[in-house]
Amino acid sequence: MMVSMIGRKSMAPAALLACAGLCVAVSGCASGPARTSAEQLTVSQIRAMTIASGVATQFTAQTITALPAIREMADLLNSLAMSSSTGATTCPGSARPFTITFQPRSPTGTPVTVNASSCNGVSVTAAGAQQPALADPGNQVSILAAQLAHTSQWES
Repeated sequence: MMVSMIGRKSMAPAALLACAGLCVAVSGCASGPARTSAEQLTVSQIRAMTIASGVATQFTAQTITALPAIREMADLLNSLAMSSSTGATTCPGSARPFTITFQPRSPTGTPVTVNASSCNGVSVTAAGAQQPALADPGNQVSILAAQLAHTSQWES
């Protein structure tokens, strides 16, 4: 299969990814280890997601049960590649931390928690175990979390 780009020579997808310096969540990505199955979100198994933000005196949390909102966040998280950095880089004071908790439909299921509190990366905890960090260029998770938490159509 060939991919063509305007003004660029056609090349195979693997070569295109290598040239762009990107690794996306595709099978066989050679630039980093594969993501764990525990951190992959399956929308049909999620009952609700709670988006929490802030610090002690300015803390807010909103639980969302609307499937389109849950799907939008799950799809974004599932699309992120593993982070290549060895540690989180703290954002300047203006960064707003978010904790997103996905509650399972099954009473025996365990929640998956995502922390978007560092620049360009998120941490994931699934079944109580820390998973490899995910790269989040442009802080897309925090931006979407802020939008979903403040959109009245998603309120339960």
